[in-house]
Amino acid sequence: MRIDFLTDVGSSSTCGSAVVFRQLVDSFKLRGHRVSSRDVDTGCKLVESELAFVADPDDDVSGVDFKSRWSKKRPDIVYLALTRTITSSPVRLARSLEIPVVLDLRAWLDGEETFDRLAAEVAEINHHGLHVIIQDESFAALLSSLEISRVSLLDQGVDRRMFHPGRRDDTLRTSWGISANTVVFGMAGRFEPDARCYAMLERFRRLKLHWGPRVALVVAGEGRLLPAIRDEFPDVVIHPVKSRDAKSRVFASIDVLLCTDPSCVSGQTFREALSSGTPVVCPCTGDCADSMNEGDASPVHCFEPDDDYSCMKILDALAGSAGTDDSMRRNAREMTFPMDSRRIHGEVEQLLRLCLLQPEIRGSGRAPRDAVHTCRTVFLSDIHLGTKDCKADECRRFLKHIRADKIVLVGDIIDAWALSRGSVWRNKHGRLVRALLRKMDREQTEIVYLRGNHDEVMEKFMPMTLGKLRLAGEYVHTTRSGRTYLCIHGDGFDNVCSHFRWLALLGSLGYDVLLWINRFYNRFRAWRGKEYYSVSKAIKQKVKSAVNFIGDYEKQLENMARRSRCDGMIAGHIHHGADKWIGNIHYMNCGDWVESMTAIIEESDGRLNLIQYDEWMRRLTVEHSVTYECDEMS
Repeated sequence: MRIDFLTDVGSSSTCGSAVVFRQLVDSFKLRGHRVSSRDVDTGCKLVESELAFVADPDDDVSGVDFKSRWSKKRPDIVYLALTRTITSSPVRLARSLEIPVVLDLRAWLDGEETFDRLAAEVAEINHHGLHVIIQDESFAALLSSLEISRVSLLDQGVDRRMFHPGRRDDTLRTSWGISANTVVFGMAGRFEPDARCYAMLERFRRLKLHWGPRVALVVAGEGRLLPAIRDEFPDVVIHPVKSRDAKSRVFASIDVLLCTDPSCVSGQTFREALSSGTPVVCPCTGDCADSMNEGDASPVHCFEPDDDYSCMKILDALAGSAGTDDSMRRNAREMTFPMDSRRIHGEVEQLLRLCLLQPEIRGSGRAPRDAVHTCRTVFLSDIHLGTKDCKADECRRFLKHIRADKIVLVGDIIDAWALSRGSVWRNKHGRLVRALLRKMDREQTEIVYLRGNHDEVMEKFMPMTLGKLRLAGEYVHTTRSGRTYLCIHGDGFDNVCSHFRWLALLGSLGYDVLLWINRFYNRFRAWRGKEYYSVSKAIKQKVKSAVNFIGDYEKQLENMARRSRCDGMIAGHIHHGADKWIGNIHYMNCGDWVESMTAIIEESDGRLNLIQYDEWMRRLTVEHSVTYECDEMS
């Protein structure tokens, strides 16, 4: 998968969220995915430093325009990992381009007090179609009450290979000036002026007065508060942490980790300490405290945030046992088994793959990149390259998911009439032509080009064969089952095109005006949240003369098939897809790629099916998801 990873963690986030997201990006890269990490606000490219994400010093630009980037190099999915502010603009932009979006809020930093506001912001952008990843069950219940159903509960995970009891370093303890029998308490993280941090330091000072040299405190991390701690608490050992390796050795070498933040149980430091086999003392409230304090060998010891007596009682008990209680360290390690980051990253990867299979997230006009339908022949007609209303990008996406032995272009592929009137040849038109040429070159697909009335200039070169490309006026196709079909554009059976060219040109101008009205009408419908509605198609179905013309046209094609001694007829021209039997003649019309976006596919067994682009993409996605699930089970 090609994943664009957007986050708001900066160079100051040297712990916690930055570590979580860095590990996730590294894991995706190791799994073979193409991942680009960028700052969600500035668009600057991010690189992984020792602990955090920092701006790439080799990146010349100050940022990137996501619209321009995603239009030129479309990712399979946008992964939005946020910690402080919900940024809705990338979500809206990605969804407008039908790019799936996953919103990861597992490292949200503001705590439970902001969950109501956060849920409201998520609900506001949820109608764009996104999947939310969180780790808090109460927040999941809150989102469910707001009818947000696409939510996954996943832990942040911890690297159990990096944070392991085996990384205990006696040399490091000696450098702290601590004897082998000393119980070492530790505090870790980013230290900023905080009353709770001072309160924990004062508790340890009282503990030190009682136990003397049998206890010690190591403060590992960085922050503005470290100089003040060094001055006011001279017995405390200050140990700067500059890398994850150093951090893992510190956690394995201390005996007890002291936390000061009530939300620490959802943080990364809490998990890393337990994974290192280090018990944790933390402030908790309510049910959380009851669930953590389970037995004397519990590795997590909770106290009410303002209950100084309970905290001192826990510290005093640990000062006498933490250095020798191996069962507590084993329980701490076992507690993180379901939090293994390798397993969590595998679940995230599976979730992203499933998001690519969900039309409400992926978009109805998109199928997974690796979803391919193998068939024998594809028939396309009336693409009208060179006009503003042709659906060239949709046709190119359709061909991208097709592997066919032969493609028959049944006329009006290029609209020479429109180009002669000054219509502009756009980049998307050239991309479709290049896609067809690549089919011939890389997949050895044979292409048969039949001239139509809008590209009648091709008649000067017919018949002609250039390698895998054949130009002709008509073509007889034989299916795998042995049935023969006469393929012809069909303008010769239109009296207006055959005998009144000036009237046909006037009708083409009128059709362009109708499409112009249709375009603005559907912009208004899209603004109101309604689906696409074809004005011209509705008019053709309701106007009696148009219905009669289609009926006469089909009757003439039936007679032509009988005279040619063919079993069926495949045509275009009238922009009206059809699959019907007229007597014993099978009549099919390819439709067009201006409004209806229809084509004819001959399956491997010889069956001919008229397909509509959006419906076919949805069906292809379902088939691919079933195949993927079967592969996963096997």
